[in-house]
Parts: sequence; C-alpha cells; structure tokens
Amino acid sequence: MLNRITIEDNEEYLRQTSVDVDFKNDDYKKYIDALSEFCQGNEVYALAPVQIGIPKRIIYIRNTSSDMTKNNESYNEGIVYINPVIKKMYGHTKFLEGCGSCKYTDGNYVVGIVDRPYRIDVEYFDMNATKHEKTIEGFESTIFCHEYDHLNGILHMDRIKESTKMTLGQMKEFRTNTPYEIIDKDKEFEYESINREGKEMDYRYETKDEARSFHQQRKAFIIYNNEVEFLPEGSAMSHYEYCQTKGMEKEEFNKITRGFYLNGNLIFYKDNFIYDEGLIKEALAHLDEIAAKLDVKNFEMYFGVLPEQNFAYDNHYGKYENGKVVRIEEEQER
Repeated sequence: MLNRITIEDNEEYLRQTSVDVDFKNDDYKKYIDALSEFCQGNEVYALAPVQIGIPKRIIYIRNTSSDMTKNNESYNEGIVYINPVIKKMYGHTKFLEGCGSCKYTDGNYVVGIVDRPYRIDVEYFDMNATKHEKTIEGFESTIFCHEYDHLNGILHMDRIKESTKMTLGQMKEFRTNTPYEIIDKDKEFEYESINREGKEMDYRYETKDEARSFHQQRKAFIIYNNEVEFLPEGSAMSHYEYCQTKGMEKEEFNKITRGFYLNGNLIFYKDNFIYDEGLIKEALAHLDEIAAKLDVKNFEMYFGVLPEQNFAYDNHYGKYENGKVVRIEEEQER
C-alpha cells in the first residue's frame, strides 16, 4: 500500500527539489504505475511522485476539471508529464487550494486562496521519451502548477497570504460557493518572489519557475574536486539542485566554482555571483578541458554574470581563441 507523505510526517522531505527522470537508467514506468495506483485509490486531482516517496520530475493528472465528484475510483484521465518545464505564464486566476500532503491527522487541511496563471506554455517528455510543447489553460493550468510546485519543493501553502484549516467537506462547500475565478487571460503572469518565510528569494538556492527554460538552454557545469562536471544536457535543474543530488550541503556548495556556456559566452562564478583571483586561477586551469567537452574553440569569458543580468557584478575577462586566452586589454591593443 502506498502512503502519502505529509507535513506532519516529514515536511523536509517534501521540501526537496525533485530530479529529472533518466530515461536510460530510471524505471520510470514503475513510478507512473505507482502514481496511477495511488490516484485510483484516493480522492485527488493529481499527484507528484515526491508525495509518495519518489523525488522525480513527473506530473500525473487524474482529473483536469473542477468537478470534485470525478475524483473517484472510476475516473482517471491518466495524463503524464515527464521532466516538465513551464516556459511562459499568462493571465490570472484564484482558487481555494488544499493538498493531501498538507493535511493533519485530525482531518484538517491547510487551505487558502492561491493566485495562479490562466494559461501556461510547457515543454515535457512523454512515456516514450519524445519531447513535446503544449499550451495548458483554465483549471487544468491550476492543477499543473500546483503539482509543478511540488517538483520544486514548494507547497501550495507557501503561496497563500491568509491560510486556514478546513475538512474535505468544508473545502467542497467553500468551492461550491466560491468557485474557480478567472481574473485575466492574457497578461503575463509572475508569482510573487517570496520564499517560505516570506522573505526575498535567495537565488543561490531557490529558482523562479521562469528561469528553468533558461537552465535548459545553457550548458552548466561545476568544478568539484579539481574536475569539471557538466549537468545533464537539457536539464532544468539549477547548480544547487544538482549538487543536492550529490549530497552537497550549502556550506560546501558555496565554495565551489560553477558556470555555464551559452551563445558563445562562458561564465564562471562562486557564492552570490562574486569572483576573485582564486576563481580566475581555477577557471583558467580548466579552460582547455571545458572547451574540449563543449567541442568549441572560441568563446567570450566572463567572471560574475553576463552584463544584461544586472543583478550582479560582471567582468568581461577576455576571449578564448584556439587554446589561448586573450585579455580585453590585449584585444584593444591589436
């Protein structure tokens, strides 16, 4: 029998960031069977694997409508999204959300009104490892976003401004009297950038949803134990999320050099996007190895971040040309 993890059981487990499915090595069809089995036996709209002890990036949707009477054993749409990424969000909706993982043993759920996008553009893989693009709108978008948050260690109660407790019956009654509300369909949507304590997000460890499509485009790496290690290509994970899969704590993560390659630019940085002589020395020592793994011969080099990302300091160090580093000062003297 499958058991759902709750905030009473192990909130820390639910707060982890789920990792991408590895189609070659993961028994992902077994994961999906487990999700289907749980949904068939419980009154739920959808489920994320981390809720039943499988921290993988899959969304399983059983019911895309707001009709809660369909959340029974005889109804199951069985929609599966593997390694999903939200590319764009539009519109604005409100709905009273609850969650089986935010339920107490006394039968009460943590509930509250949550703001979600009306329409989302997503990328995902199907069970045959084929990549797709899709636009999801209306109530199905709310369901998808709720489960997508689970994949990133976010609970619906993190997005509630004023929460309360209700039984399942009280939730149903409230939703009947105050149904799903569409406020706007077309304006770009963005969640408030707050973390679980209501403070500004710490971008070293937390990732905004809209940043994940950028993560997929770049080729990210870390320098760890004097070796260059690339994140899986096309992964939506942040550096920190990847390092968590290696059992790395924040203190150790803050000390390592990380970076990425994108559009002819190679960027290195450390904790809080700063750089120093130690970072530069370590980066230069691994340039040839990085160039070989990227299979590129020429690129611009930055320490910090790119100029257009103006939330942090940047330093255009120079160029890498066929195995040689040309500093900016040298380039200007040519």
